[in-house]
Amino acid sequence: MFLSKESRQSARIMGHVLNFPLYDGDCSPSARGLLAIGDVNGAIAEWRRLADLGSGRARCLLAYLALNGTPSAVPDLEEARHLASSALSAERGYANYVLACIALKEGQASNVVQYLGESCRAGFVPAATLLASLSLGGRNTTTKTRIGAESMLRKALAAGHRPAQIFLCVFYFRGRFGLAKRILGLALLPLALIRFAVAAKYHCFSVGTFQYSNRSTEPIFAEPSRLLFAKEQGSSARTRYLNALRSTHILAAILAAEVLAVHSSVGSRFDVAMTGWILLAVLPYGLSYLAAAKLAARSMVAIGVQTHLLFLITLLTCSAYLGQLLDFHLGTWTIFALTVVQSLLLLIACSLGAAAAQIVEKAPEPAPAYRKPLAMVNILLGIVVAGSVFARPEFRHVEYLGPRSFEIAGDILLALLPYVAGAVFSLRMATTNLVRPWVYLCIVVIGTAMAVINNIGLGAIQPAYLSVGFMVWAQLVCFGGVAGWALDETEW
Repeated sequence: MFLSKESRQSARIMGHVLNFPLYDGDCSPSARGLLAIGDVNGAIAEWRRLADLGSGRARCLLAYLALNGTPSAVPDLEEARHLASSALSAERGYANYVLACIALKEGQASNVVQYLGESCRAGFVPAATLLASLSLGGRNTTTKTRIGAESMLRKALAAGHRPAQIFLCVFYFRGRFGLAKRILGLALLPLALIRFAVAAKYHCFSVGTFQYSNRSTEPIFAEPSRLLFAKEQGSSARTRYLNALRSTHILAAILAAEVLAVHSSVGSRFDVAMTGWILLAVLPYGLSYLAAAKLAARSMVAIGVQTHLLFLITLLTCSAYLGQLLDFHLGTWTIFALTVVQSLLLLIACSLGAAAAQIVEKAPEPAPAYRKPLAMVNILLGIVVAGSVFARPEFRHVEYLGPRSFEIAGDILLALLPYVAGAVFSLRMATTNLVRPWVYLCIVVIGTAMAVINNIGLGAIQPAYLSVGFMVWAQLVCFGGVAGWALDETEW
């Protein structure tokens, strides 16, 4: 109820019809209305009608669509070039930007710089961001080039272009501008991603979120099956996924807030500062839900992986609040730092959930008979390893279990992590070599035996969560390497 009609319409279109923002320059509200009901072809027809009447923005938009392709047409660079060139007199900034994108796709570096320069001089902000990102992306950039590109990104950000902040933080984090800015980039990158996600969701037709990427593997429009909003099966399935995400995020947020409130209020009264702390504790879950609703609400595999990681991160955070994970004084800056780290981890969890769903969805067919049994074996072995955590000698004492409950629960979910990953990769197996699945299974069994020995307290690493963490890291590297080899279709 706090959003404008246009923002609500954008929220309906983004993630359902559009995979990425699309700048239309306010040229056709009718086309937006057609997109809101999933009628992509109808919207394109409306833009074509306006282009035939002489609308330069409609021609630029159609040129951009021809560059990327639509559900009913493959990319056509010549058509895109023709449409963009015909709009140069009316829309110099947008048209030159599209011509630069065409040249980028064709690998014509000199033309890319020329067209982007013309677009920048016309005041088209996405061109400045793209030009700066290409300059910083080179391997042999000079100091002068880096400083100039950084200045361009800062100006684009000041003009309201959200992708500029992401590029700036990424290049800071890569260490292109020194250690201090590397730390700054790491701290600000989650905020930049969140700001862009929110802006793209509610202003998907704004120039402030528009940016071309030559590395994108997804089409600009969603698959036709996702455009049929009237289909009850599709809408009800997505509703179930969203309800599941909403419930898990609410439970995790309540748990984190309650642990922080109880622990920090011992010996003190509930004051304004504590209210701020609780809001900081809850904030990552709101951001995570927004991201998960866009990325992970697509299948039970995505929901399962994202939920597992969500509660693992929550338990680790609760252990940090209690001083069990890390020994530090709980204060405002500590809570703020934990909130930033937790937000970043939860966003990564959303991405991993979506990636797991994509791995399973793109599994080659026909499915080998061993695919599902291997996944079930991974889950069963994971349960065995998780249960072995309770075999530690100190866990036999009830007085130890109470204060360490969050740490123990975190160890259990952490121990399960390699097997969840193994189950996902097993569902992708398609090799015709009958030996490789057995080799993979033997490696998993050996890794399980080593993990059980480590978890019952015979490992040399102490405390317990470091021992479990090291074993999980070793299993992920080993299982992942063997799974990648087993998935390879090439023979020995």
